[in-house]
Amino acid sequence: MPHLFYTLGGHHSDSGSEQKLLDELTNLHAEKNSGLIEWYKQEFKSAPLKPLLVNSLFVADRLFDGFFRKNSFADSIYFRANKWRYLIAYVLVRAKDKTGFINGLLKIIDLFLCDQIGVTDSSASMRSPFSRGIETLNRVFFSEDLFSGEKLDNLLETLKKELEAQNTRRRKLVTRLLESENGLARAGYATDIAHRIVAERFNGRALPEVVETFLLKDWAPSVTRWISLGASDSDKDVFRELTRSMGICFACAPGDVLSAKSNSSFMDVAPKIIDSLDQEFTTRNSVTSEMHERLAEMQKLIIQLLQNKAVATRPFTDLPCRGADDLPGQAASTMLEQAIADESWFVDMELAVRFQIAGTIAMTNNLLLINNLGAKVKLISAGEANNKCEHGVWQVLPRYKSLVSLFDETVKGLSKVSEAQLKQRKNALEKAKSEALAMRKARQEAEQNAKEAAEKIRIKAEQEQNEENERVRLKLETQCLAQLDKVTLGAWIEYERNEKKEKGKLVVKTASTQKWIFVDRYGLNRYETTKSKLLKQLIEGRARILNAGAAFDESLERTVSRIRMSRT
Repeated sequence: MPHLFYTLGGHHSDSGSEQKLLDELTNLHAEKNSGLIEWYKQEFKSAPLKPLLVNSLFVADRLFDGFFRKNSFADSIYFRANKWRYLIAYVLVRAKDKTGFINGLLKIIDLFLCDQIGVTDSSASMRSPFSRGIETLNRVFFSEDLFSGEKLDNLLETLKKELEAQNTRRRKLVTRLLESENGLARAGYATDIAHRIVAERFNGRALPEVVETFLLKDWAPSVTRWISLGASDSDKDVFRELTRSMGICFACAPGDVLSAKSNSSFMDVAPKIIDSLDQEFTTRNSVTSEMHERLAEMQKLIIQLLQNKAVATRPFTDLPCRGADDLPGQAASTMLEQAIADESWFVDMELAVRFQIAGTIAMTNNLLLINNLGAKVKLISAGEANNKCEHGVWQVLPRYKSLVSLFDETVKGLSKVSEAQLKQRKNALEKAKSEALAMRKARQEAEQNAKEAAEKIRIKAEQEQNEENERVRLKLETQCLAQLDKVTLGAWIEYERNEKKEKGKLVVKTASTQKWIFVDRYGLNRYETTKSKLLKQLIEGRARILNAGAAFDESLERTVSRIRMSRT
């Protein structure tokens, strides 16, 4: 981008400053982590570099700033990978085929870093695969081998093999983990179901010792094994029915005597229970000599009960039972299922731990969390995982955005900037010549427009004010007229007469002439006006109605009569 202009300070430079820049860039990876432009401001205050060199720093800064903004690495990864921005700046200064060489170098970095999104700070120790990979790359990057195409090709192939071997080991480990956790889940699930089947009938009950031994050593373990091997729901129903039958035959309340007489259902199940149990064990190839001996003793107990003989019992040793139903817990949300399918990485914001969800354990709907090495982090229920996602405790990390793609975007973006800057410099002279005229014309137009706009605003405001005044006047007139219409003879009204306030009692209202006649409280001091004049005073606030009407007493009647006679 030869026309890209980005510089700090003046335009002059010297060869010593350029050599210092190259020397510093080859050493900065050891101790620096800031941006290149910030570093440049501190180191080259007295000897600014020419724009071409500053542009190299600017491009490297923009590339890596965008890269770390779009990719969420752990701090330890950021601090160690950030040093490569100095390497890229160095290459931009020295390489002849800058774009081609940079792309090859960035492919190597991308190949390595795309597998490091899931690395947690605590797992980035000096002996970790990440640290070993960094050392392998830096041995070539920060040496004279950097500009050797053969060395870089060998580095790329070596890195591919190492990463593929790591990923293969990780996949195998994860597969074994899933198989192991699913096996444990199946065993735990089967144990829970078997214990529940027995506990539902015998916990809190009493039974013969041999029956208890059979339940604990033969029946519950066998049912556990059969369920873990894939017993169907109908098989589980058979296990429950056989257990129920044993409960009918052999269980009683603690302290009671076991007897057939006290159990009305005994005769329905006793004759066939032992044969049914033996057949179930035989069918499932689970027969042992000890089990056969215990079944034989249980058969003798049934015979004793059929002979109405009492059988000794003791309280059953209750089996632990969690009480959950046969179904797994809450399923993972659609978002989590998609994250599993996409092999997305998560970060726990509370623990600052990164992990992947390797898969769902079928029997329990628990999720297996693994780290970047494929080791187990923990098992967590899908319900709890859903809750952590909903409340922002777990956040999905963005997918890796490669340096190669960002470099292409940076070059395209800066190329547009460069073209725009070149065009601006070519047009600078013409723009300077026409700028004064354009500014003067624009100022005149703006002043004229401002005047016209102000006049329009004034006229509009005046119109609006007149309309508002008229609306208020009409409203007030309507209100005052309504008040006057309600006034009856005998009403006291305060009005203005000869610019003085007076109070008079209304004694005459004539509908035809609209004349109103008032007198004072002595019936004297007659005042004659019209309704319209009084309305005007009322609107202007010079008159007010003291009361709307009063009783038409005799004195008022005499006054009215006298006025009417005087008019005739």
